[in-house]
Amino acid sequence: MSSQSRRNFIIGTPVYFRNMSSLCAAFLERLGALRQPTMQLANKAVGALSVGAYRNGGQEMAIQQIQTAMLCHEAVIVGGKPGAFQGATMWNDGSDDITKDVFGIKSAQQLGIRVAEAALKLN
Repeated sequence: MSSQSRRNFIIGTPVYFRNMSSLCAAFLERLGALRQPTMQLANKAVGALSVGAYRNGGQEMAIQQIQTAMLCHEAVIVGGKPGAFQGATMWNDGSDDITKDVFGIKSAQQLGIRVAEAALKLN
């Protein structure tokens, strides 16, 4: 990540067995390089989004794992608005078409709005 791109962002992951994906975990682990010599992600607005196979398929657990990792960077954790307080939770019925998930799309939009609002206040 270039210094220009280290602003504010949303991290997303599919959910596997109520956990974030191994690729997401690897990405978060590699962000450790941004902790030295200074906390380069400190005070950056960060939201989390997850997609599970069921409406209650562990999405909030995966979001919590992302948020916990980002707290180690002193990032500012941002949730969404009503319906997405912790972050955006989406489901996929196996067809790889999340557009049918009206609630999930709305939660992602709400999260994006909140991250943008927080970014404006922080920067």
